[in-house]
Parts: sequence; structure tokens; C-alpha cells
Amino acid sequence: MDNCIVCDLETTGFSSNAEIIEIAALKIINGTVTDTFQTLIKPSTAIPSFIQKLTSITNEMVQDSPSIQEVVPSFLDFIGDFPLIGHNISTFDLPFLNRVLLHTLNLELKNDFIDTLILARKKLSLDNYKLSTIAEYFSVDTGNAHRALTDCYITYECFKKMQQLPDKKMENNTHFRSQKHSKIISKKTAASKDLLKILQKIVDYEELTPYLADQLREWVATYSDLTDQYPFEQANCIIENVLSADTFDYNELNAFYNMLNDPVTMSSDNCPDFCISGKTFCLTGEFDYGEKSQVINALTEKGGIFQKNVIKSLDYLIVGNKGSDSWSFDHYGGKVKKAMEYNEKGCHIQVVQEHDINI
Repeated sequence: MDNCIVCDLETTGFSSNAEIIEIAALKIINGTVTDTFQTLIKPSTAIPSFIQKLTSITNEMVQDSPSIQEVVPSFLDFIGDFPLIGHNISTFDLPFLNRVLLHTLNLELKNDFIDTLILARKKLSLDNYKLSTIAEYFSVDTGNAHRALTDCYITYECFKKMQQLPDKKMENNTHFRSQKHSKIISKKTAASKDLLKILQKIVDYEELTPYLADQLREWVATYSDLTDQYPFEQANCIIENVLSADTFDYNELNAFYNMLNDPVTMSSDNCPDFCISGKTFCLTGEFDYGEKSQVINALTEKGGIFQKNVIKSLDYLIVGNKGSDSWSFDHYGGKVKKAMEYNEKGCHIQVVQEHDINI
């Protein structure tokens, strides 16, 4: 794209009541930067300390800066009807700008736009798609990153390099290739693994940093088609609460993280008096005892009634020791998931692990 505007914002946070503290843009004509726009903006409240640390923008720096209401007209004049380019522009910059425009001028931006975050997912295979990672991949100097004008330059350089690349090949629309393993994993498994990485950092830090909030937004955008499915509907609700307040209930988030990380352990029952006689059971995973057929024979000899699939009236779902180390929807997770869904609806399926019972 030879003629466009590359823009970026810095804000006081990520909730709907956060404010813009810096706005910058590059005007690109025939592939060359011909003009720039940059200004600090004085918010109505103090800039949080973690934002000051991230952006190096202090309360003292914005003390004599114009208000957002004063900046908006000149910014609109600068961008005109040019297409906009930005990193995560679709879920961050544009929503912020449009909230301001609706409040001040009762209008919204109608410009076409390209989100380099979405573009990067189509072109690159990286551990994450934050701007600094993409810049490092292309050896683009990040300089004074997290200042709006610098980020504009970084974004445009990365955009130009990505334009030259073909879209990466996917096996199909419902599968993703693991970065560290050659096997193909289901989209649900990819979603759970990606979310676990983010939640682990939040739980470890006990703080929602701007970068982690951005990652949560990216996760929601990437897996929006899964957020009405178990257990992602719960994840979506928790993420919405986290992002709306720029904070979180640590205990709630930690409990959800533990459930997602190891649902077998979190949902399994301690069964010191395990008795299978007259009870229905289903197996999942691989067992130290031996082949599943051997486990089935051993338990049926004790009076157990084998069920091939998880049903509402099932008494026990037994998880093999070799299958309880990695939660994934395409491994043994389908049966565990079904049992948890039934229990959410009032059923009483006991999930037990091989090492907790005497086969």
C-alpha cells in the first residue's frame, strides 16, 4: 500500500474508561514518509505507574499538553480518508479513537484499515505476535519502543516486509501447527495452550500488565468462534471482567488457570474406598496397568460395567496415568470435557485417576 496513514496510541490503560495520552501518525505517499503527527495529551486522571514505566510518559510530561478534545480536529485533518495501518488497530486503537470521536463529535472513523497483528498471523509462524517480536524477526530497530511515533515507524517497516511474504500454509481452517512440535493440533487445543501461557504469566506476576492485557485481547480476537463452547465461555467471561476493570480476582483467575492446566486433577475425586462393583465406568488415556483391554477385563471381573463413551448416568471416568500429564482436547480431553460438561449440568460423574484406585 503506497498511500496510507500509520497510527499508534498510548493510553492510561485498557478498560473502556482509559484515556489516550499520546497519539502519533505517519503519512505515507508513494511508499515514502512525507509527514508526521505526534502529540502528548493531558488526561483527566493521573497516569498509572505501570504505564509511566512502560511508555516513559510521566504526569509531568503531559501537564501542559492539550486535551484530547483539542487534538481530535487536527488529527482528523491529518489522516483524511487515507487507509489506516496499525498493530492491533482493530481491537485497540480504533475502538479508543471511536469512543473519543463519538463523545466529542458524534462520529466514527470510516477509513479502511489494515491490522498488522492479523497480517502477521497470516504471514508468520512466531511464538507470539507482539510488535517487538515481529520487529526482531525482521531485524527492525525498535529504538524507543512504546512511544507512539517510534511504534509507527516500527509498524510500517514490519508491514512493508510482511507485504513481500506469501501467506503461510495451513493444513485446513480448523487446525494449527504447533510451534514446538510437528504434530497438528486441534483449534480447541491451540486455544487452551495459548490461553494457558497468558494466564500463567498473569498468575505469576499477580499483575495485569499492558502487554498481558493486549495478549488477552489478541486471544479473544483469534478464538472468537470458540467463546460459546466449554470451557471457553467461562474464559471469555473472566477475560471480559479482567479487561473491563484493568484488574482481576486473583483467586478466581488462579482457580480457572489450574482447571485449564490440569482439569483431570482439579475435577478428580479422592477415592480411598473405590468400589467398582455394580458401577459403570469409562476409560481414557494410557494406563500403567497395561492395555485398555486389560484394564477393562480387570475391572469387569470386579463387577464393573464398561461403557465405551461418557454418558450422563456414568459413575466413573478413569484416567490413565500416562494420559493425565497433558490436557488437550484431541488427546484424552474429549471424554474429560464431556464429563465436566455433564457435571456442570447436575450429573455426578466421578473423574478418578489410575494411581488413586486399585485396579
